[in-house]
Amino acid sequence: MCNLDELKQEMLDKYHEKRDAYLKDLAKRKKKTKNYDLLEQEEALWPNIETADELYSHYLNEGVDAEYKIDKDVGRSDLGCKDWKMPCMNGQNHLFNILNAYAHYDPEVGYC
Repeated sequence: MCNLDELKQEMLDKYHEKRDAYLKDLAKRKKKTKNYDLLEQEEALWPNIETADELYSHYLNEGVDAEYKIDKDVGRSDLGCKDWKMPCMNGQNHLFNILNAYAHYDPEVGYC
């Protein structure tokens, strides 16, 4: 089983890979166009995040449609861990936080 710190570091590594590839492509497109304002707005979609905790917080703080589903499912789960029975929306339920962060991290998979 993966611990939270390992998951956060893996997320950070993949984020940097995706961000670097995106910015490299963006630089190529900047050479071909004069619409720099639009490209700068696109660049702002990929903030410069340095630490795993910063990225984890970034994903937790974004709004996502899955939050309601995650909250409902976490509340229905009986996993024997009192920490997971805490209210989800106050930021102290670790299971909710992990599922919510992953839904932001990989929107193609999301939460299903």
